[in-house]
Amino acid sequence: GIFIIKSPKDDPDEISHKFLVADAAAAMVINLLNKKELFHRATVSQVNTELCSGCGACMKACVFNAVSFQGEPPLPVIDPRRCRGCGNCVTACPVNAMDLLVCPGNYLFNAVDILSKFKPENNAPLVLAIACNGYGYQSLDQAGELGLTWPVGIMPLWVVCGCQIDMQLIIHAFFRGFDAVIMLVCGDGCCHNIIGNAELE
Repeated sequence: GIFIIKSPKDDPDEISHKFLVADAAAAMVINLLNKKELFHRATVSQVNTELCSGCGACMKACVFNAVSFQGEPPLPVIDPRRCRGCGNCVTACPVNAMDLLVCPGNYLFNAVDILSKFKPENNAPLVLAIACNGYGYQSLDQAGELGLTWPVGIMPLWVVCGCQIDMQLIIHAFFRGFDAVIMLVCGDGCCHNIIGNAELE
């Protein structure tokens, strides 16, 4: 991890706060270094070879060149060193043969089902807020740190990248009773997965 401490202003309380943040960051690093083993979530895509037709849509959709075709008949193979787990290949696959290990499609649909059971008071609108890992969810966290609030009817749903979202998921959200769906993704030209936000559009 990378811990960033911004330059403090002249306010003594702010300087003290920055030192506390630095101390907490150092403690987290020391804790990691003292572990005998570290586990990292695999954010790569996976291929269901029984469903794959070998059309090559996944390879064309991948901007990181993480997909190659091997074997006979040729089937897609994911290079874990290149794959960012953005999910662009997942939505590009016409036969649903691609999925993500960290955030699979069934997780998203089940999450929508669970979130839809919440009923806001006074008939307030129920809104599904799909937030990408690069920008959207971090913005929600920052809003909480700043003491900002949003209506209780807004239900956040974490995804790796906006390009992972298929129109079927949005239709499913409306079918389950959501009044609206909003997308919290990276802005134009600054997507963490290069074209994830553009592919979403």
